[in-house]
Amino acid sequence: MKQIQKPVTVRFSMGDYLDITAEAETQKTTSADVVRRAWKSYQENNNIVLKLAQLEKRLLLNTFEICSATIGLSSDERKNAAKQINNSIGKEVLK
Repeated sequence: MKQIQKPVTVRFSMGDYLDITAEAETQKTTSADVVRRAWKSYQENNNIVLKLAQLEKRLLLNTFEICSATIGLSSDERKNAAKQINNSIGKEVLK
């Protein structure tokens, strides 16, 4: 039989414990549900951060392409400019 749930024991400071139980009472739920919701929220926030980083990369690439085309950079000039930007950013974003 496959187990679909697994218990986890977590120790909180007394202040955090009181805050969690107070939140559970306010929401008319259990402290375990408050912790579950916090974990879900944490995962969703990480997903948003990842999507924002991907969007930032696409925006940078598109802006670079638009600027390169607008000023008429040759292929070699474009590669040079991309290298300079990557160096100033500290990572390879543009190719």
